[in-house]
Amino acid sequence: MNNTDELNGENTFDLDSGEYSYVCASTLNQMVNYIPLVMDKFKFKDFYTVTLYKDTNFTTKVKENAKWDKNLKDTLDKNIITFHEIKIAQNEFLKVSETIKAFDEALKNKKVFWNLTGGQRPFILAVLEYVKDKPEHYVAYLEGNTGQISVKSAHEEILIPYSLPKRTKIETALKLMGFNAQSTLSMKESNKEEQVFWLDFYEKYKNTSSNLRENLVLLNKKKHENGTNFTQSDKESFWKKIYQLCQLDIHNDNSYLRRFRLGSKNQFPFGYILEEMCFHVLYGTAVKYSLGIYSSVRTYSDEAESQLDEFDILIFTNQGTILNIECKSGIMDGDVAKSTKYSTYAISGVYGKPTLITPLLESEISTPIPKYPLKKSFEAITAAQKAGLPIWSIDNIKKELEEIIKDNSK
Repeated sequence: MNNTDELNGENTFDLDSGEYSYVCASTLNQMVNYIPLVMDKFKFKDFYTVTLYKDTNFTTKVKENAKWDKNLKDTLDKNIITFHEIKIAQNEFLKVSETIKAFDEALKNKKVFWNLTGGQRPFILAVLEYVKDKPEHYVAYLEGNTGQISVKSAHEEILIPYSLPKRTKIETALKLMGFNAQSTLSMKESNKEEQVFWLDFYEKYKNTSSNLRENLVLLNKKKHENGTNFTQSDKESFWKKIYQLCQLDIHNDNSYLRRFRLGSKNQFPFGYILEEMCFHVLYGTAVKYSLGIYSSVRTYSDEAESQLDEFDILIFTNQGTILNIECKSGIMDGDVAKSTKYSTYAISGVYGKPTLITPLLESEISTPIPKYPLKKSFEAITAAQKAGLPIWSIDNIKKELEEIIKDNSK
């Protein structure tokens, strides 16, 4: 057997000849099925999806399979590839022999490229049994963490680095999961002057004494530590201190903080400020690596106009991964943390990475619990940890994003 680490520009499998049929399993995470279909290294004759039906007469699809198949077909250009189904009754899916019979009826005498990535164990077992005496068949598995496809035949195996075409946007990934999306900020709309302001604000946020962070956190609170309510004068004093620490003129205010101080978002301004600051800091890294970055993304079901969810920051990698970044300025209970994890899975399946950005510095996370008012921000970290969310300290967000990108490009 010839084992090779990379394709090195040579397609030893001749998978760009247009002679192979592409077969995958109907799955929630259609990104894994979509990627090989749009890669330049592959060119397939036709496309089969293994789909479950409720009955042996194949009159009614299993509801989930019908939705998943529609998501994939609606996203692909129907003029490029012909769609087919390999129909299997739900009550016979666990029988490898029945699944093999369905394969044989649909694929007899065909050269096949099998994508195992989205398949359940019965599908994988049936495929591996079916290809034993078919040396012209290839099986493949996409590894999202490393950005490689492992492709194997009876004679050789190879690892092929993959990335999506440059034209691919996050809307494609969301559409594959059955969502429409609207975003208030995208890469094209980033304002250079605004970015300079927020990068400068970020440096002051990291390097000024904790007084700046404390006063920003206090903007979102309603009561003093002793339980008495804040007055309007108290709020104004917090803003004055923030402007003073940032060397900004509050009386002649033309800064990008103005809309949070005086505009419609002045109720809980630090949450918006944190999100805005993080977006512009991460924006530079996203552009450097040609990633899509979006802020305040609202998702809507394809079947209804009602809003399903909203995400602070989404970053879409070249390997089809969606990073869901939650900027939490204050308290975060366990239910919210779990919801963040679930929402990430809903929009991107196993190709999703939920993450919490805390307004605390790395040194403040690793030391004893901070005192009021930063204490609630520390409690949010505990909730995120219990839900299994990765946590980025505010001073390490660029480094954390670059590490994910490097891991995906190994």
